[in-house]
Amino acid sequence: MKYVGFEEFKAYQKIQHNYEDDVVEGLIDQAEAAVENYCRTTFEEYNAPGPVKLAVMLHAGYHYEHRSGVEEKSYEAMDKAFVRLIAPYSDPEKEF
Repeated sequence: MKYVGFEEFKAYQKIQHNYEDDVVEGLIDQAEAAVENYCRTTFEEYNAPGPVKLAVMLHAGYHYEHRSGVEEKSYEAMDKAFVRLIAPYSDPEKEF
């Protein structure tokens, strides 16, 4: 699964160094897994719908910016936006 390219995300976040590349890669993977878990589906590699890609970048970007600690209110706002972006792509047939 790869919905957002590594360099694409780094450009989106304006990250110009390499020393946290492993962290960045892990956050992208985590965000993509969160999308798949919520939607109960996968998307074509590097061809996910725009809102799904944006949700991945939003999720990974939030966790990159708040890697030293999460703020509850800002996390709730990010999570609400994340869900609103991906909810239309959820497969209700596969929900619990």
